[in-house]
Order: sequence, then structure tokens, then C-alpha cells
Amino acid sequence: MYKDFYVLRSTFAFVLSTLLLSSGHAETLSYQPATAQPGYGYLPDDELHAIDVDGQAQQVLVRAWEGKHQYGAVILLANPGQVPDTPGLIAHLRRSLNPDGWASLNLTSPTPLPRASFSTTAESIAKAGEGQLELASVSATPGFTQQQMREFIEDRQKSVTASLAQLDTIGSEYPGKRVLVVSNQTAAMVIELLHSKQMNTPDLLVVFNPFLPEKKSNSALVKALAELEIPVLDIQSPDGHPASRETLAQRSNLTRTKGPAKYRQLKLSLNLDLPSSWQHASKAIKGFAYTSLIR
Repeated sequence: MYKDFYVLRSTFAFVLSTLLLSSGHAETLSYQPATAQPGYGYLPDDELHAIDVDGQAQQVLVRAWEGKHQYGAVILLANPGQVPDTPGLIAHLRRSLNPDGWASLNLTSPTPLPRASFSTTAESIAKAGEGQLELASVSATPGFTQQQMREFIEDRQKSVTASLAQLDTIGSEYPGKRVLVVSNQTAAMVIELLHSKQMNTPDLLVVFNPFLPEKKSNSALVKALAELEIPVLDIQSPDGHPASRETLAQRSNLTRTKGPAKYRQLKLSLNLDLPSSWQHASKAIKGFAYTSLIR
């Protein structure tokens, strides 16, 4: 029995090594944003739409308004890297706003910012006795330069702008006001685009925990937010990114300068991964949209 076990283990090791070698010059894994789309077989066909962005099909999930009111459409863009209808806040808002007269258009969110990856080919692995390290053991591994990161951000902004520009046809069945709901880095990106007038302006903007990874850009975000002319509902949760919490007080001061009809801040008492927070946020969005756009 023991002999058979060792034979089996040796065979498995041989097969595994053969598969690894057959892939050519193996390199270390690097970060790649997720591009696979999930199946939406659980949704009705009339909710499934697609747009073409840079030659790639992107999913858009649409739900019609319900009830006697027909106010317009809410456009939903989640955190970078999330697909439409990802369980959580955005999926909840996609359904909870329809009974109050709002259609919902849930777009594919932008790709995350890449992380620096350093691949090593098999031929370049250090041989015994050869010193190959270029960095001291106490030195941090270098990341992207500020210029490289800015180029990544600009490419992502172009993709978001192209996605939003194609919603006119899909959203034509739901005329009326347009409410744009965005979160985290996506929120910061949209604030920048609106401030620089690089995208169509919605009637109302809702942001969750807005922040940018660069400290200088994150500080400038408050100034850009203050100069927007449309009403803004700014929602902050306790589990928001530290960079978002860092500008919370500055953003709160906008209430005094812009007035409650143009800027309102809501501090959630619970984390954003809890259903009670989703319900609280949904109620706040409906209320602010009604007082700012409808009444």
C-alpha cells in the first residue's frame, strides 16, 4: 500500500511539473483587473442591455420606474472593479428606488487602478553565490510614478465618459431628471470630470465616501466639489476609506457656503456593508431628490 502511495505521489509531481514547464518562460503573477462578466440568467431579458466602449461590450442593467410617479432615471456606478448587480449597496439601490418613480440604470464600474508588478523570468533568477538584489532589504519596492498614475486615471476617466455618453438611447424610455450615484474612487473621478466639464451634467449627484489615492489630489477634491453648481448629497460611512474621512470636516463646511438645497451631508452610523445602512441611504436619496428636483 505504501509503495502504491509513493508511486501515485511521484506521478502527480511529474504531471504538475510538466504543466508548469509547458507554459513557456514562466513569470510571476501580476495584478490584472477582473474582466469576466457574471451570468445574469436570474434577471428578466428586458433588464439586460449592453453598450460598446472601446470595442468591448459592457453590461447595463435597467429597471423601469413603478407606481404612478415617473420622475426620471438614477444612474448607478459602483466602486472600481465591481460588476453590475454586485450584492450590496448598489444592487439594493437599483431596486429600492423604482417604486418611488425612478428608473435605474446600473453601469459596469471602471477598472481599478493597477498595482505595480515586477515579473521575473526563469532565466533571470539569481544563481547561487551571485548577488542580484538592487534594493537594500530596508528599502520599499518602487511603485508607479505620479505621471504614470495620472495617465492611468485619465484613461479610466475617458472610459467612464464614453459609457455615460451612450446612455441617452437606453434612457430615452425614461425622460425626466437624471440622478447620478457614485462611490469611492469612482465618485472622486466623476467630481473631477464634472468640475472640468468633460461629461454631461446630471440634475443631482450622490457621492459615497469620495476619495483619491494621491494626497494632493484628494485635498483638491473638496474645492472641486464646492464649485459644482448642481445639488450634491454627500454620504459618509464609518468604514469609508481613511482618505475620505480625512476630508469629511472640510466637505461638511460646504453646507454653510452652498446652502442645504445645494449640498447636504449624511453621516451613516453603521458600516456600508449592512442592509440597514442601504435602507437609510435609499431613503435619504429619495428625500433629497424630491426636495431638490421635484417639489
